[in-house]
Amino acid sequence: MVCTGHGIVPCGVLVIKQTKARRWTRLIKSALVALGGKEIKKKIMINEDYVSFETAKLLKEKGFMGDVQRWYVISAPEEGVVTIGFGNKTDYVQAPTLQMARKWLIENYNIHIEVRYFPMPDIYRYVIIHSPATFENIGSHSQYFNKDEEACEAAIKYCLENLI
Repeated sequence: MVCTGHGIVPCGVLVIKQTKARRWTRLIKSALVALGGKEIKKKIMINEDYVSFETAKLLKEKGFMGDVQRWYVISAPEEGVVTIGFGNKTDYVQAPTLQMARKWLIENYNIHIEVRYFPMPDIYRYVIIHSPATFENIGSHSQYFNKDEEACEAAIKYCLENLI
């Protein structure tokens, strides 16, 4: 028996756990080396997707106020999303993530956006559902999109322009 921080453990159990952990560590290290280390980090990184400047302006008009970390500069929207420090917030419009905008639509208007993937042609479409209790289908866009984010952006914009 061996005394560890978790009480008395039979020696064999402790050795097996340590051996498996060492094998996994070696396996991961060799995979990183084989892939060049940096390339695997690029594949794992996930970036936040923000609403477009036009959608951000529509959200502001409809009363969106969220705890966002990124903003668009009104005078220069081509700069993309920026982090502001102590600037005048009237010169900026909030840039929420797509997920924040979707959540705001659910919480305030009970509107749910569902993005569907079709693998054969490799496309996306969206469906807008009001009140999950009744599953009333408000609209389904006939246009196809190449990315999930594009479909989500279009659905949010549709809701802001036509349903609210």
